[in-house]
Amino acid sequence: MGRKVLPEQLAVFNGAGSVLELIFYVLCDAGDGVLVPTPSYTGFWADLETRDEVAIIPVHCSSQDGFALTREHLDEALANADRPVKALLYTNPNNPLGCVYSAKEVDDILSWAEENQIHVVLDEIYALSVFGDVEFTSGAQLRPDMGDWLHIVWAFSKDFGLSGLRSGVLFSENERVLQAVDALAMWASTSGDTQSLLRQLIADEAWVDGYLAQNKRRLGEAYRRVTEVLDSYGIDYLQSDAGFFFLVDVRPLMEEISWEGEERLWRHLLDELNINLTPGDACHNGEPGFMRLVFSSVPTEAAVEGVHRLGRYARSLASA
Repeated sequence: MGRKVLPEQLAVFNGAGSVLELIFYVLCDAGDGVLVPTPSYTGFWADLETRDEVAIIPVHCSSQDGFALTREHLDEALANADRPVKALLYTNPNNPLGCVYSAKEVDDILSWAEENQIHVVLDEIYALSVFGDVEFTSGAQLRPDMGDWLHIVWAFSKDFGLSGLRSGVLFSENERVLQAVDALAMWASTSGDTQSLLRQLIADEAWVDGYLAQNKRRLGEAYRRVTEVLDSYGIDYLQSDAGFFFLVDVRPLMEEISWEGEERLWRHLLDELNINLTPGDACHNGEPGFMRLVFSSVPTEAAVEGVHRLGRYARSLASA
């Protein structure tokens, strides 16, 4: 069940990156800390640290429990922070894990932030790209009122594949935050022509429903075909239910379990096998050996071929 959103509670900017930069400029002073669970989308560092001059404090999760985000991880990061922590940037569905946090998990994280009086910026940019048999629950559905501490970010770039049109949305009930970002909007505005075009697009509800159903079906099919190849070679990975990616466990392919070993493997895969995975270091992971595999950025046949190359390489190492 959804909730009523008033137009005055929304702010539109030229992309989710601009939304993030603006809201953290408003929420934080230079030098303040923002908690970001890892592994993470690497672009958050540029979005927050470049002009806002805040410091991202990684909340390192562990592969032992599938990189689950827990209160214990958050407590530890908060306790060890060397600066005031003003906010948590929380992504659901998650990039690069491709997991969808349950309503209970999201509620628990929101409750933790409320108890510690920390703002939550909830990035839901993959909300409509859930292809697995799980249910996505927006943070907006879990509270009768969003209040002053919860802010939600979404954009057309991922779910609708419209990165080039540059349109991101902030949803907040905090009037002071909305007034502050509105005062800065001139430097990050989405053109009126673009907004008009996108308004017409989403007004056609029958087309939107059909597009989203087809998009989910095609994402699910691409994921199934790619993971079937991984399974056939015995390569481990973390199950994904949303987005365009998941993590592959490449530790068995590394000469040594270290960041240097991960870098050497990544260079070999890229230079010798023409396979480009995202190394865990780029995702600010807390432990080496897990790389992001994006299965939707090329035709599925190309993605399947790339995974076959990875599998043949793994098999060659095992038989050496």
